[in-house]
Amino acid sequence: MHAGLMLRVVFRLEEGFQRAGVEEVDSDSGREAHAVDVRLFTLAEANALLPELKIQLARLQALVRELEHRLEALHLKKKEYRKRKHAGSGGRPESGTEDPFFLDESRIEFLRMEAELIIGNFKRNGVLLKSVFPGLLDFPSVVDGKQVLICWKEGEERATCYHGWHDGYQGRRPHPDA
Repeated sequence: MHAGLMLRVVFRLEEGFQRAGVEEVDSDSGREAHAVDVRLFTLAEANALLPELKIQLARLQALVRELEHRLEALHLKKKEYRKRKHAGSGGRPESGTEDPFFLDESRIEFLRMEAELIIGNFKRNGVLLKSVFPGLLDFPSVVDGKQVLICWKEGEERATCYHGWHDGYQGRRPHPDA
């Protein structure tokens, strides 16, 4: 935020969900400069979403592991290809195709797109995916009139804690409704 801007927080009920908008406002003209809309969760709403989010997280973790495995295999395959090429065999692919890496790279791209789709699902639900390994999710909320994040870490049965937007996981405190 630069000089001449201030933040204004606006709460409203929209589509059955409580939402908070954080707006940057030009303090000289009073005009909105930038707005961010955030879905707010109660502890019960966050915990109601967790079963589906855990499934999505597990799928994302499996995709990331497979991506890492395939990327490493492709790296080794390219290294071997360069070695053969320098050794004088021409590095010709066994299958006779023009690009010996096309199928591997296509599979990797498909896995990347699938992972991005799952990450997008977290965003569309208003959930902040903070870490894949271990799974760490934050749910924007309000506790005692302050904007906070209800947090859940993989291995916990349900969300029971929250922290401030800038406190991080180490700043967790028990949620009053837990």
